[in-house]
Amino acid sequence: MADALLKPNTESIRKALANPKSRYRLDGHPGVYLYARGDGSGSWMLRYRATGERRWHTLHNDAKNAKLANIIEAKDQWLARVKLHHVDPKKELEQARVQLVEEGYTVQEAFDDWLAKPRKRALAVKTLDNYTGVYRRHIKPRFGSVALASITKQDIAKAVAEIQAATTNAALSQRGLQASKALVILRMVMKFAVDNERIDRDPTRGIAEPVPNNNPAGKQTRALTPEELRSLWSEGPLIISLAKMRVIKLVLLTGRRVSEIVLARRKDARLDDSIPTLFIPANRVGNKAKVDDLVPLAPLALEIVKDALRVGQQDDPLFLGASDVRTATRAFVQFRKAKNWHGRTRQHDARTLLNDALASMGVPGEIRSRLLHHTGDLKSLVNTTYSAYDYLPEKLRALTLWEARLNEIISGATPSGLRW
Repeated sequence: MADALLKPNTESIRKALANPKSRYRLDGHPGVYLYARGDGSGSWMLRYRATGERRWHTLHNDAKNAKLANIIEAKDQWLARVKLHHVDPKKELEQARVQLVEEGYTVQEAFDDWLAKPRKRALAVKTLDNYTGVYRRHIKPRFGSVALASITKQDIAKAVAEIQAATTNAALSQRGLQASKALVILRMVMKFAVDNERIDRDPTRGIAEPVPNNNPAGKQTRALTPEELRSLWSEGPLIISLAKMRVIKLVLLTGRRVSEIVLARRKDARLDDSIPTLFIPANRVGNKAKVDDLVPLAPLALEIVKDALRVGQQDDPLFLGASDVRTATRAFVQFRKAKNWHGRTRQHDARTLLNDALASMGVPGEIRSRLLHHTGDLKSLVNTTYSAYDYLPEKLRALTLWEARLNEIISGATPSGLRW
């Protein structure tokens, strides 16, 4: 069956890419073809004849985002070399690839260069740790010393399949997500190498991420139940140090991320302001919005911070004895396991607990979003860009309401019907 004729305009290309897997001839440009992969993506290909043989060459692997003018220009340059200079550029590319392999620019070197490249915003510490961790565990053992230009699409696909198999364990709720993370890192490194002319093609192109980032079965963790919350609050101090309990309780009281709390410095406690607050700087690990923020301290939270300030010296962290991100988290996990709670709950789920409790008491969604300092919500709030108002009184009112509800839960009292 003859290839369909494609009009050279954006709308026709968009529709073609949305169709099932197929191939199109570009009208007015002999030899130029669009391969639609059937998933909304595709490649621009050139069919030409050199040294008596008919050959195919990929002009661009991302037809969805490629500019048609650039494709036509690449086609003209390619054919000019074939027709005017009587050379086969494809053979030249193959020779160049061999030379790159011989030069030995390795995956390790490419990964290091990619991490060190200038960025508009520096990688967050946690993001950097995640990248290097996945690379060290899964990519380096397979490709670290391998020449980048020698890696094929089949090599990548095989490695991804191996990583998925090695990190899948239904009994431990492990879905093989590390395979997708490894592929994403390889893809970014390969694109960087292509842009810097260290390789001439991206071998990750067309390989789909094997595991979706979001679990198809839904969220796999849950917030504490009232009984568990009561147990943690009253029995926790019997087996968890005072410093760690301060962090655990403050996370529950404020709904902030654990790292935002445990890394606090003594000067971050601004207790002399008209509304006492805990300052969270934009560069604090866990502050995903990368915007300075003030957390108002309701009565219980204020007492915890005051207690923390009574311990240690001026240069010590605010939560001396629990200032490492993992310290309080480990204590919480150990307590959870000792109590044999069903399912999986984390300190981070305190955010869900606070959000649901405030919602049930009628606290407006905008106030809850500002309290949790949730990145996506903050971007969508209409008056974020053009307003300098800090919403501290409203946030304090909401957290004070949550403390009152928390006291009811801890004491086992019948809910009094607290409302915003």
